Amino acid sequence: MKYRKLDSNGDYVFGQNEDDFLTDAPAVAQAVKTRLKLMLGEWWEQTDDGVPYLESILGQFSNEQTQAAAQYLITKCVLDTPGVQSI
Repeated sequence: MKYRKLDSNGDYVFGQNEDDFLTDAPAVAQAVKTRLKLMLGEWWEQTDDGVPYLESILGQFSNEQTQAAAQYLITKCVLDTPGVQSI
């Protein structure tokens, strides 16, 4: 896996050729981080990707079932990221 690096503001880094890219574990870590920040339907090219924070997690009554559902959805997002083998 190869990912373009992000700066501290979350913007792509350019101008350093191959130094602008991450590979191996750092690339997977950045992929997980960016996928967890993506809300369901936010990306116009793939509206079924992202975590359903607004639809299923935020604003819900806090009980064991809701907490289990939130944990499942976040875990699924992480595990569905290419390169992730386990948590």
